[in-house]
Amino acid sequence: VQDPASAAAPAAPRNAASLRELVAATSSDAPLSPELTCLAQAVYHEARGEPLDGQLAVAQVIVNRATSGRFPDDYCS
Repeated sequence: VQDPASAAAPAAPRNAASLRELVAATSSDAPLSPELTCLAQAVYHEARGEPLDGQLAVAQVIVNRATSGRFPDDYCS
């Protein structure tokens, strides 16, 4: 059994086909990677009063921008 404190944080998928991959990357007990923490904070600040579908839509926009080449290629920038 691997110690959760020593487990590697899940990497943020750069070319997520959908947000399902992103959610799957956060489904373990391992701590979030810095990029997924930035994404979670952005969703919280932009859509905290929205239902889950609205929050997921905001997250999808951020992921799309990061992969578009027209915006910074990470979630923290």
